[in-house]
Amino acid sequence: MPSIFDLFQIDPDEAEAIGGLDKALIAAVVQANLGQIKHCYERQLLVDNSIAGKVVAGWTIDGSGSVIATSIKKTTLNSAPVENCIQGRIKTWKFPQPKG
Repeated sequence: MPSIFDLFQIDPDEAEAIGGLDKALIAAVVQANLGQIKHCYERQLLVDNSIAGKVVAGWTIDGSGSVIATSIKKTTLNSAPVENCIQGRIKTWKFPQPKG
């Protein structure tokens, strides 16, 4: 049986980087913040223990490395509280300053 950490991962096939930041730099920040995403899911799991699925999020990083926009690209979780929480947490992440 997989651990809860196995459920929260970066799918290289889903990752897309447009602009001046390397995918590896983005992945490092995401990996460092996976606990926040896990918290969003586990908090809602206390309310509804039947939620399960996959969420693909997207975000835009500005020239200073701050997240200025987030979106849910795809979801099979279909849990607005979790999806809104994920977007809120991503907005607090700080990435390296993009090149160019």
